Amino acid sequence: MKNENEKMKNGKRISTTVTLVLLAVFVFLTYKLSLLPPKVSVKITTETVAAEGLKKEYRFLFLADSHISLSDARDDEAVIQKERGRTEMFRYNGADSEVYFDAIIGSADQRNEDLIILGGDIVDSAMYASLEHVRNTLDGCKKPYLYYSGNHDFEYGEEYYSEK
Repeated sequence: MKNENEKMKNGKRISTTVTLVLLAVFVFLTYKLSLLPPKVSVKITTETVAAEGLKKEYRFLFLADSHISLSDARDDEAVIQKERGRTEMFRYNGADSEVYFDAIIGSADQRNEDLIILGGDIVDSAMYASLEHVRNTLDGCKKPYLYYSGNHDFEYGEEYYSEK
C-alpha cells in the first residue's frame, strides 16, 4: 500500500510539473507572439503604360506616401510629440506604415520589377529612426531603386531643411 501511495504522489508531482512547464511555455509563446507585427496583406495593382521609342519592356514598382513615422531620443521632444500624434493616422489594420513598407519592398525581390520608384513622403518627417529604417530596408533589397523626395521627406518638425 505504501508503494502505491508513493507512486500516486510521484505521479501527481510529475503531472503538476508537466502542467506548470506547459503553462510556462504557453505564457512565454503568447508573450513572444504579441511582440510580432501583425501579418499584413498587400495588394499590388498592375498598370500598363505605353511609351514610344522603348526597345524593351520595363517593369517598375512605384510606392509613395507611406509616411513612416519613427522617432527616438536623438530627435527633439517637439518632433517626438508630433510623431506620436501622426503615427496613428498612418496605421492600417493594426499595422504601422513601416510594416507595410517592409512588406512591399520585400515583395519586390520575389517579383520581376526592373526598378523600384519611391515617389515621395516615404517618411513623415526626417527623423533619425525613420530614415534609418528606410535605409536598412532598402539596403536589404536586391532591386535597384530611385528615391524621389517629397515635402515630408525633408521636413523636421515644423522646419524644412535649409543651409542653416
